[in-house]
Parts: sequence; structure tokens; C-alpha cells
Amino acid sequence: PLSKAATLAHFRAVLRGSSEAGEPLAEMGDVLAMELRLATHLKNMPDLVEGITARLIDKTNLPVWAPASDAAVTEEMVQACFAKGSEGADEHALLGVKRPRAE
Repeated sequence: PLSKAATLAHFRAVLRGSSEAGEPLAEMGDVLAMELRLATHLKNMPDLVEGITARLIDKTNLPVWAPASDAAVTEEMVQACFAKGSEGADEHALLGVKRPRAE
């Protein structure tokens, strides 16, 4: 549920052109930075291992998520997925990429 909520928040922010915190997503690098922060955060969450285990190892397709439901996901949990400063997520080489100018 958290991964789903955070991904939806990311898509909405990109479509809106600004993050939930109001930071502009004017350049491709801004979008990539937001996506990298999200991916970096989610890969360290227990739900990734839980989903892989339930699907590929146990083959039950019955993951036990934490939080357990969409309703249990708070806005604070979603915003934490986009926090700056985790594991070099703000230092990737592609983050300076600019949109090509239309001619």
C-alpha cells in the first residue's frame, strides 16, 4: 500500500509540475531526482522483500504488507519517501539533465 500511494503521489506531482512540498519540477533532472529519492527509499522498505518472498519464493501471492491497507498509509509516510539526502539520491549524474529546447 505504501509503494502504491507513493508512486501515485509521484505521478500526480509530475503531472502537476511541482512536488507535494511545492518544489518546482521544471527540468527533467528535477523529475529524475524525485524518482530516484522514491526508489532509494522504497528499496529499503520491508515491503519489497515481502512482495518478492510471497510471489517468487513462497509462491503464495499473499504478502503481509506493513501498513496492511491503503487506509493505514499516512501522508507523512508518503512524504518520507521523497525526503532528500538518502544514500546519495541527490548526487546522480543524470540529475542535471535539462529539457531540450524546442526550435
